[in-house]
Amino acid sequence: MTGASPARRVALDILLDLEDSGAYARDALDASLKVRALDRRDAGLAMRLVLGVVASYGCLDDLIDAFSDKPDRMNSRVRNALRIATFELIYLGTEPRAAVSQGVELVRDRARSATGFANAVLRRIAECRDSYLDADDVREQGARGRFAASIVSLARRGGLPEWLTERIVDSIGFDSTEGLVAAEFEPAPVAVQVNPNDGDAMEDLRRIVRGAGNAREGFGEPLANGITVQEGQLPGTVLDVPSARLVGTDLLKRSGVAVCDLNAQVVATAALAEGLCLEVGSGRGTKTFVMTAQAQRLGIACSSVALELSRR
Repeated sequence: MTGASPARRVALDILLDLEDSGAYARDALDASLKVRALDRRDAGLAMRLVLGVVASYGCLDDLIDAFSDKPDRMNSRVRNALRIATFELIYLGTEPRAAVSQGVELVRDRARSATGFANAVLRRIAECRDSYLDADDVREQGARGRFAASIVSLARRGGLPEWLTERIVDSIGFDSTEGLVAAEFEPAPVAVQVNPNDGDAMEDLRRIVRGAGNAREGFGEPLANGITVQEGQLPGTVLDVPSARLVGTDLLKRSGVAVCDLNAQVVATAALAEGLCLEVGSGRGTKTFVMTAQAQRLGIACSSVALELSRR
């Protein structure tokens, strides 16, 4: 295999940019011209690599550092290249030979002198994948007990901190947490809200989802909290949009649509009322967008003040 793939090179560039800018990964992906220049398959892989690595930094670094003599002296270019390859090995199930080879090529692109080191580290990570996920090292120590080893295994499978995993288990039980972890790195269904002021957005969106087979307008299924939202109650909502195809258009750049979690769209729509709305902790403003769009569609006279501490 010669040279790192375009998707992996773009993913590495974005991860390095995130360290410098402190931006949100989703925002960086949405704004990336490099992602848009990729074909749909590569764009989808780049997105999955960036979001997956960001979600599992802690576990990835623990593994990388375990096989590095001087982890504190590793530069960010090498570390992020190793993170990508380690994420593929541990969480994506990429064929080990391909993941190691591509990881070495990524390192070669940025730090040729570190290729031997990268090859050695990634080969050892590939060899220990199953025992790492099963927390065999914790079971062998025996000091923290069988239940603790099960918590560590859950945490590693979900790319989560151990303390957070333990709290989730305390909250919803071990079996439910296990189901949550099993879906952690599956591509999440993308829901969008269409801008009512963009007359072409809905048709452009329909065009890119044709043939996808699972995109839907509106919905009528029970949510996690038991509430059932009937077809047509959320106008402008389209579910299960193929993310790679969406990134390949200018819909996000021109604000023709906003990507917003389905449940967040339900909350934003339910919060609509005549008069003034104060939104505290508005984040990127996606729920603000949904509220404004729905108010315009439904003829509700309201205005919003949205507050957020972070300038980003």
